[in-house]
Amino acid sequence: MTHSKLFARINRMKKRKDRIKEASRTRSKRPKGSTAGKQIHHSEPDPWKELRIKLQPINKAYRNFKEKRRIAKQKDERRRLKNQEEQRLREEEAYRLKQVEEKRIKKEKKLKEQRVKRLKEVEDLKLKEKKIKQDQEDKLKQARIYKERVLRAEKERLDQLERVRKLREEEKELKKIRTLKVLSNLKDEKELRDLQKLKDEGKLRSKKEEKILN
Repeated sequence: MTHSKLFARINRMKKRKDRIKEASRTRSKRPKGSTAGKQIHHSEPDPWKELRIKLQPINKAYRNFKEKRRIAKQKDERRRLKNQEEQRLREEEAYRLKQVEEKRIKKEKKLKEQRVKRLKEVEDLKLKEKKIKQDQEDKLKQARIYKERVLRAEKERLDQLERVRKLREEEKELKKIRTLKVLSNLKDEKELRDLQKLKDEGKLRSKKEEKILN
């Protein structure tokens, strides 16, 4: 029996009960008659008893219905509480997972930043070492160039000194040659003068001898 049919049957029974109550009140208002009337009244069945007897299965069904409804409400409440608890647990688990994920992302971000920092430090160190090496090579190159320039300048100075020395030697040789030439010329001139002097002396002697002879 469905709930709607049960409620309709209960309503009909209530209406019938109201009619019986109304009839009882009407009978109770009647004046007391003869003994025959009383006997007839006593011989009538008790409608309330019959009603109660008839209503027993309905009341039982109604009580069962209320009990079932109460049990259903309890089940619904337990189900609601269970769902609420499951929802709370899901939300807590979701929050925990969110926290774990955020921690993981934060940790990965931190590790990535550390890797980037280490790579940057390594790159900076490489650039610094490269710069130091380049500076050393530049210094060595400059030192080599300076040394080559010094050696070239020293060689030029030595070559110049050698040229000066040779020029001086050549000048000495030229002076010596000129001196020799001068001396040779002087010697020749002296010899000529001596020879001329001898010639002149010979002429004088000849003249003297001629004068003597004359």
